[in-house]
This record gives sequence, C-alpha cells and structure tokens, in this order.
Amino acid sequence: MADSPDLMRLLQDKHEAVRAFREAKDEDTRQKAWDGVHAASESLDAELVAREETRTLDQEKAAEELRMAALQGSTAGAAKPGASTDLNLDGIRAFARGQGPAITETMEYRTDIINEAANAYGSYLVPQSWASSVIEFQIADSGLLAAGPNVLTTDGGNQINMPVLVTDAATATGAEGTAATVSNVVWGTTPLNAYRFDGFFSVSNELLADTGVDLVPLLRKYAGRSIAAKVNPYFVDPDVGTGSSTIAAVQLGCTSALTAASYAVAPSVAELKQLYYSVLPVYRKRGKFVANSACTLAYAQLQNDNGDFMWTPQLAAAESDLLMGKPFYEDAYMDSIATGNEPIIFGDIDAGYTVRYAHGGMQFIVSKEFAVTSFETTFVWGIWLDGVATDVLAIKSITLP
Repeated sequence: MADSPDLMRLLQDKHEAVRAFREAKDEDTRQKAWDGVHAASESLDAELVAREETRTLDQEKAAEELRMAALQGSTAGAAKPGASTDLNLDGIRAFARGQGPAITETMEYRTDIINEAANAYGSYLVPQSWASSVIEFQIADSGLLAAGPNVLTTDGGNQINMPVLVTDAATATGAEGTAATVSNVVWGTTPLNAYRFDGFFSVSNELLADTGVDLVPLLRKYAGRSIAAKVNPYFVDPDVGTGSSTIAAVQLGCTSALTAASYAVAPSVAELKQLYYSVLPVYRKRGKFVANSACTLAYAQLQNDNGDFMWTPQLAAAESDLLMGKPFYEDAYMDSIATGNEPIIFGDIDAGYTVRYAHGGMQFIVSKEFAVTSFETTFVWGIWLDGVATDVLAIKSITLP
C-alpha cells in the first residue's frame, strides 16, 4: 500500500512504548506508558490487517482476470506452451482442496476444453518437463531408441512425407562415339503419421492433499512405464509394429543380409561377421547392433579361437557394451528367436530409421471435474508418434529359417 504508514516506524513506536513502560518509576507514569503500548499495538495490528485485506483483494482480482481471459479464449496470464518448471506440490494439494485461485504453479492452459460452466482452474497441463522425462524413460527401456534413430519432434500431427531414394544413379562404361547410358534417380516418399497412445488414472483428493506423500516421482514413473511397455514393441517387433495404420518396425524397412543356419539358437559368429560386412562401409563406420535378450546373453559369452571374449563390457552405465568393436544395445521387445523372425540388426540406426514425436511430445492433463463425484483428480496422458525406415541400405538383419 503506497499511502500506508511504514511498518518499520510502527514497530519502532511499539518498541519505544514498551521501553518507556519498563523504565517508568511511578504508577501514574506506568499507566500512561501502558496506554502508549496499547495504542502502538492497535496501530500495528490495524496496518497488518489492512495489508492482508489488500493482498487478498489483489489475488482475487488476478484470479478473476485469468478466468475471464480463459473464457474469452485468451492465454494472457497463463504459461506459454513449452514452459518448464519444477512441479509445486503445495499448489497441487491446494488445488485438490478446491482452492483453485490459490494455485501458483505455472502450467500450460488448454482453452479448447474450457467453457462457462467449468471451473477455469479445472484443466491444466503439467509442465513440459514431463515430456522429456517420459521420453528419457523410453530411451532407457528401448534398445532401438537408445541406439539413436533420427528423431523428429513436431508441434502438429499432420502427415509428413519423408523422401526416400528408390533408384540410385548408376555409371556405365561406354565406347568412343556412343551415347552415354541414361540413369535416372528415382525418389519415393514414406509417410510419417502421428498415432496416439494414451491412458489415465484417478487419484483421491485426500491422497493429493496428504503432505506426507510425494506424488510427482510416482506419477512420472507410472506414466512413463506404461507408455514404454506399450510403445517400444512397435519399433522392433514386426508382429506388433505392422506399419498398417500404426508404427512400422525397423525390420520392415531394412534388408535381410542372410538366413541363419538354425532357428533355435542365436546366429553364430560367422553369421554375425556376414551381417557386419553386408553393411556398406559408409554405414558400417557408424554401425550399431540391436538384438533381443537371448542374443545378448549368447554374444556376451562369445570367444574367438584364442579363447578371448569378443564382448567388451563398459564400466560407465551411460555407455553401451561393445561387440566386434561396435556398440551393442539389448532390446527386450525385439523379435524372438523363432522361425522367420529377425532378432538382430546392425547398421547406421540414425540414417536408417526415423521416429517422430508429434504435438511436442507427451501431454499430461490434470482434471478435477472428470471424477468430481468420487472426489478424485484425474491424470490423463497421451503421446503421438510414428516410426519408419528411411534408408533400406543403412540397416541389415539376420533372418531365422
């Protein structure tokens, strides 16, 4: 309050009145001093009450302005998309108690699901730091994603046509005086769409309001785990990632280098070498192995003719182990060891496979209205993505007979 007395002066006045009371020598002086203490205390209390009332009015005014802006489809006063901050548990718990205007957490605002009948504070998005943590969870869980495919992140979900080389340029020998050989480069397109994977759960308002429960790591863990378990098989199992109105597994777009001798065991050392050298040198330089868990165990025990292990474990957790000097990534969702399957691939994963995250990644919506009759807050998540092979020469596989 610009015209309010200075608090420090009021505190000093009260301090001086108390000191005068303590130093009074007779009853009459003490009574006058006590009246001064009482008057100074009342002045200080009145100022504090006035300031608190003003602060409350300012908060209510700001909340009303935000509510009106939301009803008009404006994002004024709300966080811009892409804002990132640490989640404020106190704000979420206050929200669960019905104290919507008291939320101080900066969140993305969804104007498309707000109407006059809804509580303007009922539909917020968790900060985008959730998206990166879930993608990191997928990377830690998926061998293919950890191997580093080309990743596109787009704001929209419209189809993207990726250019793909179908016929390369060819050079031929020619005799003197003869016409050159025609060699036309042919390009095709591979569509990248945005397929949605989603889910939700509801949490009781009593649990949200419990200050002894740290919900953020739990919610992040549960959402990330469920998305990873659902999405990751699509990248490396053609029976799941069929490419028909869904993600296309990497094997659907790569070339089979050879057919193994047996369908019951992991491909042999000789077959691994055939796979390795079937990849062109330009791709081999950046080549990486991705295989299922059974192959990983078998290759971790491989020895050459001198009895030396061909597997080189890395001490740092962030680094992949090496096989034949190349990074090796285990993917538990990879094609199993069975007839017709392709349980191991090798090549330049970045050049050969593209993963698209649409709509900026993951959305995580917090809604109080959905389960209002059961006194629960609902958390809804969705992620839009696609995956497709973009260079048939960059990655090769071994097919089991």
